[in-house]
Amino acid sequence: MNLSKYIAEIEDCEGVLSLRDTMHRIAGNFGFCGINFLDAGQPGIDEPFTVGSIPPAWDREYRMNNFIHDDPMLPIVRRSNVAFLWSQVDLPEGGRKRKLGSLKLMEASQDHGFKDGLVVPFHYVDHMGRHQIASCVYFWSDKLAKLRFMVKHKKHDLHVLSIYFAQKMSDLAAKEMKTRSKFMDQDGNPLLKVHLTDRERDTLSWAARGKTADETGDILNLSTRTVNEHLDNAKRKLGANNKTHAATIAMHMGLIDL
Repeated sequence: MNLSKYIAEIEDCEGVLSLRDTMHRIAGNFGFCGINFLDAGQPGIDEPFTVGSIPPAWDREYRMNNFIHDDPMLPIVRRSNVAFLWSQVDLPEGGRKRKLGSLKLMEASQDHGFKDGLVVPFHYVDHMGRHQIASCVYFWSDKLAKLRFMVKHKKHDLHVLSIYFAQKMSDLAAKEMKTRSKFMDQDGNPLLKVHLTDRERDTLSWAARGKTADETGDILNLSTRTVNEHLDNAKRKLGANNKTHAATIAMHMGLIDL
């Protein structure tokens, strides 16, 4: 495994979305089916900064059920720098009348095809000297014997790459947030406030997740032509050159979530 090559690919990324796609591809070479980066440093927040390549259905279920407050991995992330598997975490026993949220979360993850996952905590100091905590999660859907082999022979390599990935993601996210007000509309004026319709936000959100217009149409029950019309309107309002550019601007203006 050429770590230097992978590190160079991570370092060469110039945006949050390109970094996400690069790390997803690298993680795939280790056998993982998806990744997720999450700001874990602010307990209690319903919608922390997160970006990843997890399936939309799982992302939707996680958010709808507020699993962020029941996730048994996050307390460990906040107090440790050691990578661990989901299966290594002791879950509390549920009561007879009501199932605990952490148990519901893990059962739901299995329903979505995830057999296990690797969590890499990341503790660092940002450009303003503030202590930050992030979680890098790698989702596994293949045979568990293959995961055990990967952990035995390649976990340390992935841990090193995760450090570079998390630091780069933190730097790029901070940079893009800082330049939010520097975006320009189609007339070259500073882009300070934009109103997108619900459909424009929906189509952009799916575009940010890498979906084609055809796939987005199937998800939203719209024709491909209608999807492209919404994307074109959003691009025009945001002064963007393409849908990826529009999604990036919308994300950092707080108009859409990944």
